[in-house]
Amino acid sequence: IDLRELYSTLKKRIFTIFLITFLITALSTAYSYFLPAIYSSDVKISFSDEESSGMSTLIPDTFSDFAGTTEKKLETVKLTLETRKFINSAIENLDINQRYFIEHNYRKNEIYSFENLDIFLDIHDDKLQEQNNETLYEEFFTITPIDQKQFLLSIDLLEYNKVWNFNQLIKDDYFSMKVTKKSKLLDTKYYVKQYEQQLMADNILENMTTNILSDNVLKITYNDTVPKRAKEIVQEIAKKFRTLTIVKKTSELKKRLTFLNSQIELIEQQLQGEGKSLKEYQKKSQTFFTIEANNKILLENLSEKKELLKKFKLQLKELNNFQNALKNGDLNTVALLNSGIDISSMQPLIKLFHATDIELAEMTLQSKNIEKALTKTPQLERLIQDLHEERKVLEELNFSFTPTHPQVLKANSTIMEIENNIHSYISTALQRLKKSQSSIKSKILNNIITTKVNIQNKIDRFNHDIQNENALMQTLPEKSLTVQELKRKFVLSENIYTFLLQKKMETKMSLASIIQNTQIIEDAREGLDPIKPNRKLIVIVGFIA
Repeated sequence: IDLRELYSTLKKRIFTIFLITFLITALSTAYSYFLPAIYSSDVKISFSDEESSGMSTLIPDTFSDFAGTTEKKLETVKLTLETRKFINSAIENLDINQRYFIEHNYRKNEIYSFENLDIFLDIHDDKLQEQNNETLYEEFFTITPIDQKQFLLSIDLLEYNKVWNFNQLIKDDYFSMKVTKKSKLLDTKYYVKQYEQQLMADNILENMTTNILSDNVLKITYNDTVPKRAKEIVQEIAKKFRTLTIVKKTSELKKRLTFLNSQIELIEQQLQGEGKSLKEYQKKSQTFFTIEANNKILLENLSEKKELLKKFKLQLKELNNFQNALKNGDLNTVALLNSGIDISSMQPLIKLFHATDIELAEMTLQSKNIEKALTKTPQLERLIQDLHEERKVLEELNFSFTPTHPQVLKANSTIMEIENNIHSYISTALQRLKKSQSSIKSKILNNIITTKVNIQNKIDRFNHDIQNENALMQTLPEKSLTVQELKRKFVLSENIYTFLLQKKMETKMSLASIIQNTQIIEDAREGLDPIKPNRKLIVIVGFIA
């Protein structure tokens, strides 16, 4: 390289170099100036497995909204938070579909609300959508004050420019509007934009992320161009979820309490009737438990075997119900546990089934929306990231070239290929998960069948023993047998009554302590500084380039 020649060339073209550098720097400065600032706000919520009353060792939390392991609970919570249904319920009381802007230094600056104006805007543009396939949603309604009494209302889409008085109701074919002046106006233009309420959930989900920070803490982050609105939305989402879990648990516990009260009332009546029958029979027959010791033991054994036989029959019934429900994809083991069936051998399979079911739900949801990674699958996350990057490249190419340009066509082809790869991956994953779930279900069913055979053998054996002991019972005095049977029924009802009262107490204590299970441990705060764009970096990169 001839340095003298290089220096000479640079010296000749120094003006051109400085001019190009200045222009690029100026363009990057202008670009960064007009980019809207994005603010972030987050809230942290925790999920505790312990009751605040200190009674968790006595009362198991059978009404948890998210049964299973802690990791599974948080994944279920994450999926719940990222559904349109939940987001719509969370924002239904927030006035966030109307946005406000003020023009300052040739830039529209978005603010939370106008201090000196109150805007009522109702868009009803169905006819406009039918006729021209256009909508007034997301269009600017420009308010230019003429004086302190009148203003010019402009809508570019409708080529609408009319002068109106403040505090006057404006009625048009496509909208109704009223601009109320609260105080002295600034010498600037005011802009109002309204979003369709039904699409707000999609907008929020695009700017919201949920991250698992620890075993029982979840962080919800929301980004917005207005810091106060970012704080308001994310705080309301956390509050709504906390309320949702409390309402759901409270409703379930109240239903259980109502059921227990009705059963207690029935058992009370039954207990009174059985006690009265026992006393009356004893008095009438003058029989007061004169059964010999050996015969008494025989009666007690027979009663015990009859109760066990009822228990085994109930277990067999619950196993049949569980088997039928499992064939339809429902895996609820509460009834099995309540009937005393040992499911420890099935527990690993049941956990695996639930985990697969969650993966299947996530992947099914992902198949409907490939714009955002909804699963923790690295390969799928990379494909979606590649898709977003390729779309950004296409946007830049569309800005510079026509749709038929080779580079644009190549970018479109690459995007289509990535989308096909994503759909192919999801389809394969769904098939694999369904096959895995079917295999797990088959193993659980085989386990259930084995358990049913064992219980049926017990039932057959007890039926044989009871039949033999009933034959021996025929030799006992009839009155003594009747008294013993009445006594057995009375004691059984008494035990059931005590059990129901205990469950009622447990339910009441659970009802009093459920509020502590889900807590907001750190409230949302307004962001003081925007998280993006980095204006200095954009200008520096423009200068270097």
